[in-house]
Amino acid sequence: MRAHEFMEVRNRESILLPTYTEFQRGVFNLVHAFILAKVEAGKDEEVLKEVKKSAGVQHATPTYGQYDLHVEVSFEDKEQLDRFILERIRKLAGVSETLTLVAFSRYEKSK
Repeated sequence: MRAHEFMEVRNRESILLPTYTEFQRGVFNLVHAFILAKVEAGKDEEVLKEVKKSAGVQHATPTYGQYDLHVEVSFEDKEQLDRFILERIRKLAGVSETLTLVAFSRYEKSK
C-alpha cells in the first residue's frame, strides 16, 4: 500500500488506523494480547508492581471478578509473547493462573 492510499483509507474510517510513520515502522504488525491473571490474596500490589516494570506492557489494571489483573501487551512477534507469559508472568510469586487472549486486529476510536 502506498502512503497516499494508506492516508485515504485512514481518513475514511471512523476508527484510528496506524499513522503512516507507524505503517513504515511496522507498528501495526505487532502481536497484541490481553492477559488475565488470578492472583493470590494479598499479593495484588506486589504482582502489579512487577508486571508494570516489564517490557511490552502497555496497560496493567487490577480488576474485580474471576480474574484479578488485566494486562495489555504488545510484542514484535509471537515468540516474545510466549517468553513473556512463560518466563515472566507465570513465574511471578502470587500468580496462580493466566488466560491469554491474542488480538487478531486492533482498533481505536478516532478523537
